[in-house]
Amino acid sequence: MSAMLRTVFCIVLFLSLVSCASNPSSFVPPSDYSIHPDILHDPRHRQLTPRVLLNHQAGFLKWPHVYEDGKLAFIDEPGNGNYNYAGIGFRIFAQFLEAKLEKPFPQIVREHVFDPIGMTWTTNSHDEASTMQHVVLPVDEQFQNVFHDVIAKFFPELEEHE
Repeated sequence: MSAMLRTVFCIVLFLSLVSCASNPSSFVPPSDYSIHPDILHDPRHRQLTPRVLLNHQAGFLKWPHVYEDGKLAFIDEPGNGNYNYAGIGFRIFAQFLEAKLEKPFPQIVREHVFDPIGMTWTTNSHDEASTMQHVVLPVDEQFQNVFHDVIAKFFPELEEHE
């Protein structure tokens, strides 16, 4: 899933789950359920909350691979008001939701985002069996598939759906 979509889904899920909770303050820190192994021994991981992660105030660089040693680490105190875009915060939040709700992230998105608003043909996962049956293909003026040769090479299963 693209980081852009994960960002939107995480924010919508957070707002949805908090609005359904009888006591939003009971929305526990992600580290109570799941924590990135690179920061497990840094006590600052306990300062991470959904709000801090989703507000880009977690104190991380963008992704672990941008660190010199390739391992996630704090570059700032979490939640101190300094903003630093970090897509890894959304991934940590998604993993927290998976652990807390005991479901894969695509299923959580389906149940809390897509299904409630009737988006039954929408997916956020490449491994759903029906995905390839509902791909919209570009056509020319004669309604012929513009990328027929390319699609036939990489997606032969689509041939039967044209």
